[in-house]
Amino acid sequence: MTRLSKSVAAFMALILATMFAQLAHAQADNFVDEASAKAIAEIETARLALEQSQNPEVRSFAQKMIDDHTRNRDELAQLAQQNNLEVSDDARLMDRAKAWILQWREGENFDEAYANNQVNAHQQTIDIYQDYIEEGQDENLRQYAEKSLPMLEEHLKQAEQLAQRFGGEQGQRSDRAQETRTQERGQERTQQNERNQQGLQQREEQQTERQRQDQIQREERQPQR
Repeated sequence: MTRLSKSVAAFMALILATMFAQLAHAQADNFVDEASAKAIAEIETARLALEQSQNPEVRSFAQKMIDDHTRNRDELAQLAQQNNLEVSDDARLMDRAKAWILQWREGENFDEAYANNQVNAHQQTIDIYQDYIEEGQDENLRQYAEKSLPMLEEHLKQAEQLAQRFGGEQGQRSDRAQETRTQERGQERTQQNERNQQGLQQREEQQTERQRQDQIQREERQPQR
């Protein structure tokens, strides 16, 4: 291998390493934002439950959601700061969380609506954490997600019990529906991995072509002997 070829290979390796590092950092930033926004939605919805519900079981569950998700979010924020990850400010996180906060209309059965909301919300949150455990590159965040997952699964179990108690639609969630969700998540991850690989391959091909063109130009500029 010529000196020029070695230099090109080393430069390409550096480019690829930088690309992978940028991808991992962006993935970590996105997880922190999604998990933080989910925690805010849980806390705000639980506060609404304390205002609207008179059921001791619902109120106890809501207070637990405030306590657990506040503590979990604070831990995530500290971890993000220690790892120099970019976290959106509270205003932007609140805007993102609004889509998940329970929208309740007066006259509806609040306890049923809250229980159904919590089943859906915790299913979605668990998906976010499981995806990062399986695909995430930041080891500290993966450990955080792994440690948090049993708590979220316990929340989901309690929410399903509430939904069954109040006759909500989520209380009748079947094993087949859960299996379908798992299959869909697997398909989504596969498609995302394929898109990521295609993007990396395209960028690598573009960089290789630029290197080839640069080499041709350098050779053309060299004086002929």
